[in-house]
Amino acid sequence: MRTTIEFNNYTFKQVKELQARTGRTLSLTVNELVEKALRQPKNSTYVNFRVKAKNLGTLPGVDYSNTHALLEMAEGESYK
Repeated sequence: MRTTIEFNNYTFKQVKELQARTGRTLSLTVNELVEKALRQPKNSTYVNFRVKAKNLGTLPGVDYSNTHALLEMAEGESYK
């Protein structure tokens, strides 16, 4: 079946590079990519996890209400 598809520049460049590496036609390359994407399980990219927060305490003598001083301490004077 013939159709027209508009790709953004980045996607088209990536598909053309894959086509060149594999030596296949543009149509075959796009078809294989679409088929591969459609075979993927629907929720395969989602992973459930829990974050367990730990109290790491504070550093003695540090004023945590002074953002400027905290950034300077963490990043050095070059953060400005």
